[in-house]
Amino acid sequence: MSKDTQTTQSSYVQKLLAKLGLHRDFDFALHLPLRYEDHTKMSSLAHALDQQKIQFIAKVIDQQIIQKPKKQLLIRIQDGQEICHLKFFSSYPNLEKLLRVGQVLLFRGEVQFGHYGWNMVHPTVLDKDTPLPTTLTPIYPSTANLSQSYLRKCIFLALTRLSHLPNLPAHLDPHLPKLLDALKLVHYPHSEIEAQRILEKSHPAYHRLVFEELLAEQIVVWQTKLQRLKISAPVIKKIESQSSCLAYLLQTIPFQLTASQQEVFAEIAKDLSNPYQMLRLLQGDVGCGKTIVAALIAALTIDNGLQCVMMVPTEILAHQHLDKLKVWLEPALKLYGKSIAWLIGKQSKKNKTLALEAIHNGEASLVIGTHALLSENVQFSNLGLVIIDEQQRFGVEQRLTLNQLSWSTASGEQMYPHTLMMTATPIPRTLAMCYFADIDISSIRELPPGRQPVTTRLFKTHQRQTLIHLIKDLIVTTRQQVYWVCPLIEESEKLDLVHVNEIYAQMSQALNLSTEVQISVGLLHARLPSEEKNRTMLEFIAGRIDLLVCTTVIEVGVDVPNASIMVIENAERFGLSQLHQLRGRVGRGHQKATCVLLYDLGDKAFLSSPAKQRLQTMLNCHDGFQIAQKDLEIRGPGEILGAKQSGRQTTRFADIRLHPSELTKAQQAAADIIHHDPNLAQQIKELWFGQAHYWKA
Repeated sequence: MSKDTQTTQSSYVQKLLAKLGLHRDFDFALHLPLRYEDHTKMSSLAHALDQQKIQFIAKVIDQQIIQKPKKQLLIRIQDGQEICHLKFFSSYPNLEKLLRVGQVLLFRGEVQFGHYGWNMVHPTVLDKDTPLPTTLTPIYPSTANLSQSYLRKCIFLALTRLSHLPNLPAHLDPHLPKLLDALKLVHYPHSEIEAQRILEKSHPAYHRLVFEELLAEQIVVWQTKLQRLKISAPVIKKIESQSSCLAYLLQTIPFQLTASQQEVFAEIAKDLSNPYQMLRLLQGDVGCGKTIVAALIAALTIDNGLQCVMMVPTEILAHQHLDKLKVWLEPALKLYGKSIAWLIGKQSKKNKTLALEAIHNGEASLVIGTHALLSENVQFSNLGLVIIDEQQRFGVEQRLTLNQLSWSTASGEQMYPHTLMMTATPIPRTLAMCYFADIDISSIRELPPGRQPVTTRLFKTHQRQTLIHLIKDLIVTTRQQVYWVCPLIEESEKLDLVHVNEIYAQMSQALNLSTEVQISVGLLHARLPSEEKNRTMLEFIAGRIDLLVCTTVIEVGVDVPNASIMVIENAERFGLSQLHQLRGRVGRGHQKATCVLLYDLGDKAFLSSPAKQRLQTMLNCHDGFQIAQKDLEIRGPGEILGAKQSGRQTTRFADIRLHPSELTKAQQAAADIIHHDPNLAQQIKELWFGQAHYWKA
């Protein structure tokens, strides 16, 4: 074989291994078996059971090569009085030579009993003197064209080379084996009982891996916090002046702040007074008044001569924030000769140019916008604070783009903005990060006076007509407004969901059939032109639309007090956080509010377990914090030190839902190691995660 051929083959194998995420020795060591086979004992065909995997020694008594339709190798072997037929679907000279008549060999594989007696397909063939292993043989997750024998060889060599793994101080967890011993044991257990405990994740060796992985994450968390203390950010302090933006806002808002709102404002303001970057999550249930807290913090930033930007996920929400903050802050801003700018994707070239200029020269002290704020054309003069509303709607990379914007002071010092994220229902990744103490948390735990509790009801799709009649009567008799939420804009072949245009047509006809009162039905979804979306929303806010058929574009921020009924189509398809966010759009006025979860069983007798859990949670719970916890349990925490937002976490062993005690121990151990042995801390971090770069998110 030429050198070039060897290089090509090596590259090809490397690609196969990369598919499995296998690059470093430690990656191979963490590639745990799916199951184990017992190759420690010999058997015989005389004692075999149908479809049993065994190994035995037998003599080749016949060999046939069949050329059509494809070259195959047929072998007959004899073990005592028993005959077994072997079939190899591909034949090559070395195999034919190995299995020539008269050879006595060791055969391993699954035997099956058929019309012609025993037979095996593609068994493993070894020299009869091959020594038997003393431990169980691992069977690994693999990919096409990557054999178990090759994987086993790679992993064995990797474990051999990992003889200098960092060892933890004995006092941290003396009851568990060392890391290398634990890894060897999970790859090569000595008995079926031991293997079963490993597969059940109850063996001490598995718990060592859980602990070490959690420890590595906690070390990164601690390093992250220490790193942030080195990032310079502007000091933002309260300006004692009656003409300040903050004073103006506090004097003019037509309501009293709740005790909880005042408390979180004080927490955030204290953070902003530090000379290093703040990263804080403000969480509170739907309708608790996070926006006014954000406005107060924005006013505080502006009073210090700095810019504040608020990024929101939808144009509708951007419009609503703009209208609200203009009323609250614009008169005070004019005293400074400053203004409010806003930036969205679908904006006239002239307005966009004017906004970009005002942002760049510092005239715009407050900037409100959508993803358009992430454009390279947006250049701030002295950005002091980034507020990310409904942060769960943005990806990690998007959040990173804003909080890494920097500017230079007159003395040449680089300054980075403080970051305040807000969410009504923390998504699993955020909640998991909270468990890991990666960010500071402020929580608004009380609702403002007057917020109405929302009654939640479940309807099956075959009850649709009954539901339509009930809603029609409510609209006619009380003039209450209704949201009818659909999950998709267009039909999908993959998901049999009723799309928004079809529902709009159905409701327009059904609600105005045989009625003296005309019921107005509106349509709203993300693909409508901006002007039409804004016009429809204004019509709904003004009460000129009775029922709004829409997609989840109204999920966040929309505030229509007279809208007290919501119907959610195919509710079984939505996540808990999204259902809770949607439900929060009603109950904002003085009337009793109802949210109807309309679910479809399709051709199944029962809902899937996760869907049933979600609907039951919505039926029984109204606390966003409890819902977030349940969402974590159902969906998983996402990627703690990465970019995924939810779903299965990418840690191989640890699960914060299943290992709370190990997490507590790991948190304490991480603090101990970082304080007493920072070199060991760095070794552990690099061993498990390499160079984690998402710590700023």
